[in-house]
Amino acid sequence: MKYLFSLILSTTLLSLAAQVEEDSIVSEILNVRKVRPYVEAEYGFGALSNRASTIEFIDFFSSDFLTKEDKEELLNSIDGTLRFGYLGHFKIGYYEPGYKALDIYKEGKGFSINYQYYNSGKLSPDLLKLMLYGNGPYANQTLNLGNTKYEVWNYTTLNYHFDLKLDSLPPINFTVGINVGHDYTFYKVWKGDLYTEQNGAYLDMDVDYRLRDRSNETEVIAGLGLNLGATTSFDLSKKEKLTIGVEDFGFILWTNGRMVDADSTFRFGGVDVGNVLTVTDSIFDAAKGAYQDAFYYNQSGEYARITPFKVAATYIKKLNKGKLDELVIEGQYRYLAGYYPKLSFGTVFKFGRRQHLNTALSVGGYNIGGIDVGYQWQFSRLWNLNLMVTNISGLLIPTLPGGAFGMIRLSYDL
Repeated sequence: MKYLFSLILSTTLLSLAAQVEEDSIVSEILNVRKVRPYVEAEYGFGALSNRASTIEFIDFFSSDFLTKEDKEELLNSIDGTLRFGYLGHFKIGYYEPGYKALDIYKEGKGFSINYQYYNSGKLSPDLLKLMLYGNGPYANQTLNLGNTKYEVWNYTTLNYHFDLKLDSLPPINFTVGINVGHDYTFYKVWKGDLYTEQNGAYLDMDVDYRLRDRSNETEVIAGLGLNLGATTSFDLSKKEKLTIGVEDFGFILWTNGRMVDADSTFRFGGVDVGNVLTVTDSIFDAAKGAYQDAFYYNQSGEYARITPFKVAATYIKKLNKGKLDELVIEGQYRYLAGYYPKLSFGTVFKFGRRQHLNTALSVGGYNIGGIDVGYQWQFSRLWNLNLMVTNISGLLIPTLPGGAFGMIRLSYDL
């Protein structure tokens, strides 16, 4: 009887131990939720600046003709170097996010098509005067056109996204793609003094500049190149996470391009120099003929340019203090003319299970400073809506300097 009791007790204990182990495994399996694949569309558009307002951007880019009053008002509001970005993008994609199950990471993947347009620059005050009035009104004066950089990008990227998990390291999301260029323009003036003789008889220029653009108009395929990107996140603690990444890093080899490099002093006579911006071809030809051997380089052909890549690092700390859900600190930089490194300090407020409001105070970028606002809403269980405005004061009060940029993103879980 004693042996029988011992056998029953041992069997019962072994059964309970197995049940605990089995329940643990079942519990872990039940807690694993496969992340659903989804489709997403995103559109962004706007203009940002350190000095120009939203109204001035609208007048400048949408009007074929600016009145004298418009020009004077614009110059009066811009009393220094003008930095600006006139930006737009449209992206659609299909994504299968990665997820972890039983300590095994299921790698994600996806595809996307991204159209991007950048009109970005840093202009000296005298160059802005030249653009608005020409050089005629500044006869017998020397205009300083130096410290100027301007570029326009118009291209589409076809991307493939995939995760890579290496040993104990966090997964890395990689992007590889093909850049299809449509149009490109680049000017950089290191030094540029322009003097117009009092009666317009001649024009003196002391310049050191570079030009890269295209001989033809916008094309479906004006150049080809490669695109790379990588992003990963590190858990610093149970409530802290750091995400670092680079996107849109690559190049485009442009065809039918024009390349100009000049570093010398020129005097142009025998041409109408009432407005230097309308006789650029004559000036290029004159300089090429007179100074090609020593100072001037001008040819057509292929050239490669690095695309406007972005690097970013984002720190997130979970707070869970009522509606205040997260603290976010982010630093980023976009490789574009006139764009400065940007630093943002923000918070995320949670309203219920499906709505979040982001607010951030930022310095840098195209603006001196500003307030950025974002909103996320999950509705009908499978839909997700994201709205974002950079420098919301420029949208609410369009006469204030700074401009505004808006983005809308809509996704659907499959």
